[in-house]
Amino acid sequence: MGDITALTARRGQIKAVLTRFQTYIRSAECNITQVVPRRKKVEEAWYNFESVQSEIEVLDHANHTNHSEYREDFENLYFEIIAQAEQMTNTNRPEINTNEQGEASPRMSSRVGSSGPASSTIKLAPLNIPVFNGKYADWTPFYDMFMAFVHTNDKITPIQKFFHLRASLSDEPASCIKNLETTANNYEYAWKTLISRYRNEKLLIQSHVKGICELSDVKENSSSSLRQFSDALRGHMSALEALKQQPSNWGPLLTHIICTKLDAITLSEWEMKSPKNEISKVEDLVLFLDARSQVLEAIESSKNISKIVDLGYENKNENRKNKFGKNNNITTSLVSTSEIKCYACDLSHTIYKCPSFLSLTVAERIKRVNVLGLCKVCLRKHEV
Repeated sequence: MGDITALTARRGQIKAVLTRFQTYIRSAECNITQVVPRRKKVEEAWYNFESVQSEIEVLDHANHTNHSEYREDFENLYFEIIAQAEQMTNTNRPEINTNEQGEASPRMSSRVGSSGPASSTIKLAPLNIPVFNGKYADWTPFYDMFMAFVHTNDKITPIQKFFHLRASLSDEPASCIKNLETTANNYEYAWKTLISRYRNEKLLIQSHVKGICELSDVKENSSSSLRQFSDALRGHMSALEALKQQPSNWGPLLTHIICTKLDAITLSEWEMKSPKNEISKVEDLVLFLDARSQVLEAIESSKNISKIVDLGYENKNENRKNKFGKNNNITTSLVSTSEIKCYACDLSHTIYKCPSFLSLTVAERIKRVNVLGLCKVCLRKHEV
């Protein structure tokens, strides 16, 4: 056990190197010119840790779980501070420009020269690749982004690509390559392992079909809930089309699944608009949901306007009362006898808030407004 004690102490010393570096780059005294040499010492600490940790795990196999957790904590800390250091050096790294005499002069990447050719050296901010946690529905966007910005980027070394890969994984995907040493030679193997594990077309298709079946029900007749449902539905359908499926041709099966998740009012509207003796197309239903959400949004907007108008009337009447004070007995009686009443049901509210009016379809509301002789803009009666 003497060896274990010494190795454990050595491991603690190595981790202290990471902790000191993390403290330094987060401090106000951090000097960018010192970040690179300090980072090299941290990278050396990584290789020392791999050696010491492997010996500990071999000698003390009984505590394998504890040692695995320690390794995971160390790796997470290492990748976090390396990413921070990488971002700092990328943001402030000087670029070398050659003048007419062949002399090299440094220029900071954050400054833009006035000449045309200098604009090609502008550096964009580091891209944050989304973390992949093993959900098949998220594999394709993660794969496309990592391929475009890391894997095919010749300016990034294999060891740096491996760092980016580990930093972009969590849960099960991270466990797939957890036991691989972070070396340049292992990067390609790690990337191919993930592709072999998650680029499964059958499982990807099943994942998106399941996503459609498990869409949350539209529980309220509002534009936001219906829009959220429609966007999620279109997302799964687009992903299936990218996998060479044709969900728009799934006909009555998909139409039925969608309809079972709609609120009663929206479903009633759809049944009134859809063909009576024909099977509706999936795309027609999706377009209807988009149009329906736009109508609801317009209605909700008009309600908000009516609240502002009603508040204006209330404030105006209140100001009149305050202005005339005790001599306003006649005005007060007139206000009380001319209390606001709904044109549709004669109750004490505006037509904007009338439950019976709001339960009508758009076409029925227009017809009702015409019968009552109301203005189609403000839904009030104007004196001629």
